[in-house]
Amino acid sequence: MTSAGGVPRGSRCPSNGRLEFARQRGAEAPQTGLETAPETALETVSAAISVSSKANSSSPIPRQKTDSYRPRLPRFARAKQSHRPPLALKGRDLQLLRTVSDYRLISTRQVLRLFQDDSRDGIYRRLQALFHHGYLDRIGTNPNAPLVYGLGRRGAEVLEVSHRKEVADPYVAHRLMIGDFRVAMTRATRTRNIVFSWRAMPTDSPVKPDGFFGLQFPDRPDGKNRAFFFLEADRSTMTRERYVQKLVNYGRWYQGASHTESRGLKRFRVLTVTKPEERTRSLLEAAMRCSELDNALPMFWFASEARFAGSAAASVVDPVWHVPGAASELRGLLPG
Repeated sequence: MTSAGGVPRGSRCPSNGRLEFARQRGAEAPQTGLETAPETALETVSAAISVSSKANSSSPIPRQKTDSYRPRLPRFARAKQSHRPPLALKGRDLQLLRTVSDYRLISTRQVLRLFQDDSRDGIYRRLQALFHHGYLDRIGTNPNAPLVYGLGRRGAEVLEVSHRKEVADPYVAHRLMIGDFRVAMTRATRTRNIVFSWRAMPTDSPVKPDGFFGLQFPDRPDGKNRAFFFLEADRSTMTRERYVQKLVNYGRWYQGASHTESRGLKRFRVLTVTKPEERTRSLLEAAMRCSELDNALPMFWFASEARFAGSAAASVVDPVWHVPGAASELRGLLPG
């Protein structure tokens, strides 16, 4: 018997069979979404993008063919030209380059904290593109560690600054600790009408701080509206005796009054930031036992990172600082 269309009953229409086979194969085929480099969670774009891609792929509405495939990008080597994400330098890119140059080394987390009002995915993409086009360098080789950026050769050419060479791991950890403090200061002063300025020290300075910065308070009268600080970021790599000797050098420089002649500073404080709270207490005790620091003790302030790091911690300018001789009293960086 034949059907109305002339095809024998019980037989399968070849064209319909091919369509049914294609439908089955299509249901088994994996969905292809937007891929980024095989990097840590901080370096991937939002899952919402891939979720949206899956939702669209299951829609019965036919879609135009688009080439959405992007090859996975290497983490520490630059992708070949044909695989690099597109990049045309914009104002935000130049701002990122200046920030990386100013910090020397900076982690993705620190960049996100500085540019907190920007899209996180946008920052990830800009950093990725700037790296693969040679404007930024990625420091290290550990695939499980957070990404750390330094200024690349092309970035140095754009900013007309020198390109720094590779650095060792201890230097990286130290620079990131300095950067954490600096980011905390930047965020704390933004909302308090305080001018925060990070400054360079001359190479021939008798003291070699990890940082030097000033705070200006516009709502206070002239002569009482500025404060200056030196930073020492302590990672417990130095004995207590050596560290106290570093403080003695600050005390001698202050008493010799050369700080006023060379830097125009009448007064300053030395802030020591440690990793654990135990190290803070240990350095406090060692400083108090040094007789040569007796007259200079009030200028040395100590705090551990735990007191101002993290979303639930106090601000770095709040009373989180220990002063030798007044261990039970915490002080803040803002004028009273």
